[in-house]
Amino acid sequence: MLTDAAMNIAPTTEQLIQIVENAIQVAHRTGISQPKIALLSSAEKYNPKMPSSVLAKEVMDHFTDRNDAIIYGPISLDLAISEEAAEHKRFDAPIKGDADILIVPTIDVGNTLYKAFTIIGDAVIGGVIVGAKIPIVLTSRSDDNESKLFALDFAIQQVR
Repeated sequence: MLTDAAMNIAPTTEQLIQIVENAIQVAHRTGISQPKIALLSSAEKYNPKMPSSVLAKEVMDHFTDRNDAIIYGPISLDLAISEEAAEHKRFDAPIKGDADILIVPTIDVGNTLYKAFTIIGDAVIGGVIVGAKIPIVLTSRSDDNESKLFALDFAIQQVR
């Protein structure tokens, strides 16, 4: 899963905490009992000069006592989704290339990843906003019919 490709432009710490809470609920509803949640930044080391790193650390610190999810950051994309990269870099953390959910620091990162997954990776993506009273299907104008149907199906699953 990927947040937030189209809604929150530059979430505050409090807003990102709510995004993580929503992502945990979605993961649980889809059968992932302890999702691994990666708080993305450009690097895996905390850097007080890098806003995404500061944000990731603040959010991770908020969830230190959480038992129904593993929340880790800052972490770079390669270490979040590639076990090979984590092994090559000798990265030792709770997430080693096996993240279930990618939490992005800004809409620019989320939207870029969304489009890269679909165009370069040929992924089928279902865009859905969760956290409102009901899920909101949100597709890109360039999405194919399969992605649009996937988004509708995923949204329906969230209200069950």
